[in-house]
Amino acid sequence: MRVALVTVSLFALLGTGLPGQATDAPPATKQQLHRIADAFGMLRTTDEEDMIATLRFWGTGTLMVDGRPCRLASYAASVNYHVPGARIEYACAEAGGKPGPRRVEVVAGSFAWNEEAPGGTATPASASAAERLLDLWTLPHAAVKAAVLAGARTSVSTEGGATVLTFPIPSADATMKVTLNSKPIAVAAGSQDLKKVALPAGTVIERVETRRGSVVTETTYAEFGDFNGADYFSDVVFPRRITQKRGGVTTLDLTVEKTNTYNPYVVMPVPRNVRAASTTALNR
Repeated sequence: MRVALVTVSLFALLGTGLPGQATDAPPATKQQLHRIADAFGMLRTTDEEDMIATLRFWGTGTLMVDGRPCRLASYAASVNYHVPGARIEYACAEAGGKPGPRRVEVVAGSFAWNEEAPGGTATPASASAAERLLDLWTLPHAAVKAAVLAGARTSVSTEGGATVLTFPIPSADATMKVTLNSKPIAVAAGSQDLKKVALPAGTVIERVETRRGSVVTETTYAEFGDFNGADYFSDVVFPRRITQKRGGVTTLDLTVEKTNTYNPYVVMPVPRNVRAASTTALNR
C-alpha cells in the first residue's frame, strides 16, 4: 500500500461551493485521511495525488420524490468535484412497470436547476441548491475531499470502537460526521490485485451524518468494490448499497449496478436564466 501523505492539488482550481479551505490539519489527521483515500483508490501517480475528479454511477431501488416513494425505473448520477456539481437523472416506474417521465436535477456550486433532458431547457430550483450540494459532499470520495479541505477544522475521535471524523461544510451551512469501519472489509469485486487485500479497519466510510439547521440526514454505505466491469477495472472502491434517511424517513435506498470511475466527461454549465434568477433573488 502507498505511504506518502495525501495531496490536494486537485482542488487548486476548484470553484464556488467548496466546503472551505482551512489551515493544515495535524499530521495524525492527515495520515488518517491518507489511509482512507488510499483504501478508496483515490491516490494515483508517483506523487500520490487525489485523481478522482469525476464519477458516474447507475442504480436501482427507491427514492422519495415530492414526499412520496418512487420505485426507480432508471437512475444515473454524474458528479464533477471540480465545479463541484452533480446531475441526477431518474424515472419512477408507473403502473405495469413502465418508466414515467424522466426527471433531471442539477446542482453546480451555489446554483440549482431542473432540466427537461440532460443539458436541455432549465428551470431554476435555487431553494434546492444547498441540499443538493450537501448530498454531493456526502458521497464517500467527496467526504474525504471535504475533510481534507476542512484542514485543522477536521477532528478525529473514537465512538463505540470506530474512528469518527467531524468537520464543517460551510458552503451548505452544515456539519458532517463520518464513521469509519471498525473491522476489516473484503471488497466485493475488482481486479485481482484489489481482491488480494481486505481494507483495514478505519479506512472505509460506512456512515455519514449531516446536520443542516434542524435537519439530520444519515447515509450508510455497504458492500464495497470496483463496479466498473470486468474489462474496465480501476481499483477505485465504491459502495454497492447506499441508504439515506432524513428525519428518520428513508429517502433513498439504492443498489449500484455499475460505475465509471475513470474520470468520465461530466459538465453542468449554469444556464443563463438560472444565473439570472439567482441574481434576482439575491437582490430582493
